[in-house]
Amino acid sequence: MLTTTTMLSANHQLAIPIDLCEQQHWHIGQQLVLIPKENGVLLMPAPSVEQLVGIAKQAINHHGYRDRQDRF
Repeated sequence: MLTTTTMLSANHQLAIPIDLCEQQHWHIGQQLVLIPKENGVLLMPAPSVEQLVGIAKQAINHHGYRDRQDRF
């Protein structure tokens, strides 16, 4: 695993070393998502719409579902 450092520019931009981009198969113009973590930030490719299709199948369980009016 490659460990490297980079510096935040005056424009709040990061330069990602070419070696790391090649290792991760990231290309110029690719959208990346930044996910805040307790001690840092996770950087990963933003999923495409095609990758998200069907991700929530069977996520809703209609059995035992309570509507807002059913609440006390």
